[in-house]
Amino acid sequence: MRSFNLLRYDLKKNERTARIEGLSVLLLSIFYYIFFYMDTLHCFWRTPTIKENMKILAQQNVSMTDSFLYLTGGMLPMQDLSEAADVQYPVKWLVIQLLILFFTAEFAREDISGGGLQILTRVHKQGQWWLSKCIWNLITVCQAYVILFLTWMICSLLTGLGFRGTINDLCFQGVFNTSPAVGEISAGQAVLIFIILPIFTTGAISLVQMTLTLFVRPVMAYLISAIYSILGIFAASPAFLINYAMSTRSRACGLYRFSPGTGLCLCVILMACAFVIGNMRLMTMDIINLPHMEKERSWL
Repeated sequence: MRSFNLLRYDLKKNERTARIEGLSVLLLSIFYYIFFYMDTLHCFWRTPTIKENMKILAQQNVSMTDSFLYLTGGMLPMQDLSEAADVQYPVKWLVIQLLILFFTAEFAREDISGGGLQILTRVHKQGQWWLSKCIWNLITVCQAYVILFLTWMICSLLTGLGFRGTINDLCFQGVFNTSPAVGEISAGQAVLIFIILPIFTTGAISLVQMTLTLFVRPVMAYLISAIYSILGIFAASPAFLINYAMSTRSRACGLYRFSPGTGLCLCVILMACAFVIGNMRLMTMDIINLPHMEKERSWL
């Protein structure tokens, strides 16, 4: 079977699952935007009625940049433990990361057990099978983010937020408890830190997670990915790739010095390493006896 046929097989097998995943991301995005709008409305609350406050909000030059900072900003690192009580933890941002990683957690293992094992044994070159899994993994990540960003953009336009690069000081302070270091983000920078970097970062971590499932069970691999992502929230270090998915930590926002270019390079290197290690692992695995081995090592 060629890589194209394997991709077509994955598409047909996962068509229903992909629709459910897409719908869940759509509903989550709408739900989060309602939170954003209400939080922003609260920042400019001046009168007793919602209608009058909505008019006030429309005059405050809140832009789509502010809405995407809310969605992808994550959290600024704490300088010391005394700040813990005042920090707004990025639960919404983290849920998006963990949800997408959950979508891709069992891609490889599904075809190494049950009926999927027949597909793998028919492939003359296991590298082709692994390549198709990696491509489908990245397609799933891209699908989730495309739905998320398009929904967010449409909701922003419907509520009167224009395509401006300005950052509203009051909105930023209300979400991140600090003043922005820059007043505007260029269009190129916005696309890079709001759209491209989150996709690449989550895609790289997702591929590593899938590679880990060739060594341990998907549940264990997912837990490792989740812990790694959570640790990255508190540690502002390039060792935690998730820092590059948080737009407030980008050099473009001026508060931290995480370079988008470095982040993209690290993501590409990590993706390549995950593919090579996964391919090497497949060459040494006893795939036929793997289901019996897993029963004996149920703790993994």
